[in-house]
Amino acid sequence: MAYTIQHSTVLSNREGLLTLLHQENKQHLIPEILNSLIEHHPDEQDRVPLSEVTQNIHTIAKIISDPCLGAKIIALVNPNHYILYQTLKHCTQILDKSGNNLPFNLLTMLISRYFSVITEVVRMDIQYHKHTVSIELISNAPQEVSYHQIEGSIVGLFRIIQSLSQVQIQSVEFSHPSPLNAGSIYQDIFSLLPQHNSDKNRMVFLNSHAVQGLDKNSLLTLNSIQSLLDSTFPNLKDHERCQHIIRSILSFGEPTRENVASIMNISISTLQRKLRGQNTSFKALLLNSRKTLAHELLLTHERNASDLAFLLGYQSTSQFFKAFKNWFGMTPREYKEQQIKNNR
Repeated sequence: MAYTIQHSTVLSNREGLLTLLHQENKQHLIPEILNSLIEHHPDEQDRVPLSEVTQNIHTIAKIISDPCLGAKIIALVNPNHYILYQTLKHCTQILDKSGNNLPFNLLTMLISRYFSVITEVVRMDIQYHKHTVSIELISNAPQEVSYHQIEGSIVGLFRIIQSLSQVQIQSVEFSHPSPLNAGSIYQDIFSLLPQHNSDKNRMVFLNSHAVQGLDKNSLLTLNSIQSLLDSTFPNLKDHERCQHIIRSILSFGEPTRENVASIMNISISTLQRKLRGQNTSFKALLLNSRKTLAHELLLTHERNASDLAFLLGYQSTSQFFKAFKNWFGMTPREYKEQQIKNNR
């Protein structure tokens, strides 16, 4: 798969680079950098290849010789230049006027669905717990992507979350060694020191601003957000929108046609008609979402049965086990063992 980055994101990051060079009196390096970079030619969707961007990052890092280049650049980028941030900020402003806040678990769900609009350097993996939310960023091209890009992605995501939520960060982890004399830089950005040489690239937040169910205000919130996202990302098909919403609200309980139609601001009959026109149904999308998420959680996380039942929207562990055996003809443990064996 050829991964890409939104061209406007690349341009915003270059503005951050120029700001950094001027701040550190290294503007004399600008001609050398510009002459060494690959020129991007965005496609019709304003995307450029990740491989080209990565090669340019390696070139810039070699010329500047700054061990914290990625973190420093993204810390200086104006988040308003990111389309995803603009969209979510607009929504939070609407909610503020109505006296409501954007719950943190809803915010992270929405970011995870649309984060790839900004960049496909990494993909997000979010785990919800009783008191915390863990956000892991996994490289899509681990053999190519540099730690500068990983650090930049985490700093960028942290700044978006920090700007839109009052949530408190608990810890930051990086899988690479700590750059020399970088402590003060991380302290300025995160107000804490990250753990390096970890097995993950991850942030953990305290989950004190969350909603536990879909009440009327939550549905109105999701409806407002979905309307903005639909106008910002008009190329998504109706069944893709529906599936995004289903996955976003699974942990709030059994998704219903009524709730999804309400969030999409259409009637139930219109939702069903649109899905039939795209050769699918609400039941099929819900089943696919649950099976896909169950597979992902079993193979990438050590989650117990009650966690899986909760994340898939079931009211009880026994209900989840019954559904799982109907899907795969075996228990979750047997399924995981078989998948591990097949992948050896």
